[in-house]
Amino acid sequence: MNKNALRENIKTLFGTILFIILLVILLIPRKIVNEKFEQLRGYTSETIYRDTKDIVKYDKRMEDPSFMSTIDDQNDPLIMKRCYQIPNLVIEDLKNGIKNNLYCATSTYDIITNNFTDVINKIILDIQTVHDTTIKGLIHGPIYIWITQVPYFKNDKGEDISLQSFNTSDFKFQPYYDQKNMTNNPTIYYYCAIFYARYTPTWKLTENDLFKKSVMSQLDMYYTSFEPQCYMVGVGNTDGPFKYAGCASSDARVNGTYSASCLGPKQGNNLLQLDKEDKKNTKSTYSIVYVINNRADTIKRFIFDNKDPQIPTPWQNIAGIRSLLRINSKSNIECISNDNKNCIRKKDITLSDANADTAQWKPLECGNMHQQLYGKSGYDNPSHWCSKGYRTLFDTNSVPFSSSPSPSR
Repeated sequence: MNKNALRENIKTLFGTILFIILLVILLIPRKIVNEKFEQLRGYTSETIYRDTKDIVKYDKRMEDPSFMSTIDDQNDPLIMKRCYQIPNLVIEDLKNGIKNNLYCATSTYDIITNNFTDVINKIILDIQTVHDTTIKGLIHGPIYIWITQVPYFKNDKGEDISLQSFNTSDFKFQPYYDQKNMTNNPTIYYYCAIFYARYTPTWKLTENDLFKKSVMSQLDMYYTSFEPQCYMVGVGNTDGPFKYAGCASSDARVNGTYSASCLGPKQGNNLLQLDKEDKKNTKSTYSIVYVINNRADTIKRFIFDNKDPQIPTPWQNIAGIRSLLRINSKSNIECISNDNKNCIRKKDITLSDANADTAQWKPLECGNMHQQLYGKSGYDNPSHWCSKGYRTLFDTNSVPFSSSPSPSR
C-alpha cells in the first residue's frame, strides 16, 4: 500500500470515529444540571424558563417557531409561560380572587389526584366542550392555564414542613413527603383555571388578548418568580421531562384541601430581591401559567389556525358588533342577513338558530358586494364592522386592502 492510500485510509478511519462520537452525543438524553436541578431534566419550556430568568428574553425565544421546533415538549399541550409568587396569599383566597375578577371567559376546577395527567386530561376535555357546545366551532386562542397545587409535607408528628427556597430541592421537587408513611400513594389537591383570553365572560369574541392585557401585565411587574418552589412537579411525575405545578399555601378551609406552608420573598422583593435581609419566610402561593400549544395533536383540532382556516366558519358573536359575522368560502367577512343587504341584529337571533343545519341565509358580504351597494368595501375604514370582523376572525392586525376612511354603516 503506498503512502497516499495509507493517509486516505487514516483520514477515513478518523472521520468514521468522529461521526460515531457525534452520533452518541446526540443520542444521549439532554440533562440540565443547575442549582440542584439535576432531577428536572430535559430541554423543555419549563427548564428554559427556569434557566433564562428573564421573561422578555424567554418570551422572545418561545415566540420563534424555529426555536420551538427544537424543544423536547414541542408537542405537549402545555407550554410554560410564567411562575407567579404572590406573598400573603393562600389558595382559598386565590380561588375567590379569580372567581370575583373575571376579565375573560373562564373555567375553573378543583382536582384531587395521584397523577398530574388527570389535570391535563381535564383541561383538554374542557377545551373540547367549549368547542363542541359553547363556541360550536374552532376556538380563537390564546388559551391560558393557571395551575397550582397544595403540597402534602408532614413530619413524623403530622405537622407541616414549610417549603422554602433552600429545602425544596432536598425533596427532589416532588409535591409529597410524609415522614410517618413513606410508602403511601399520595393524592394532591390542584386548582386549575382555564382562561379563554379572546372571549369576554359572556363568550363574545374580541380582537384583544384580555388575559394578557388585564392580568398578566400586572402580575409580570410585581409577582414574577424564579424561586425553586415554582419548579415543584405535578404528582406522579417520576422522570423527565416534567410539568411544574407550583406550591400553594393552604389553611384547609376548602373541602379536599389540607394545610400547607410555602414560604418565599416578602411583598415587593419577589423578582429583583434587592432586600438582602429578607429571610424569604413570607407565606405565599406559587402558581404556574401555561399557554395551550395549538400544535399539539390533542389540541389542534379545536383551535382556529389563520394559516389554514376551515371555511366557511360558523356564525360568531363579536364584541362591539351588532350582527353575527363569519368568514365565508371566499375568505371574505359577511354579516347574517335575509336579503343580501341588511344585517340582522344579534338581539333578534340566537347563535343556535344562526348555525342550524337547515338555516338558509342571504348574507351581506364585505368587499365587492358591499362596494356595489354602499359605495365602500367596508375594509377601507378600520372601525367598520367589516374591518373589525376581519381582524378578529382572522387573528390579524391587517385587512385585505384599505383607502381613505369612511363613516361605518
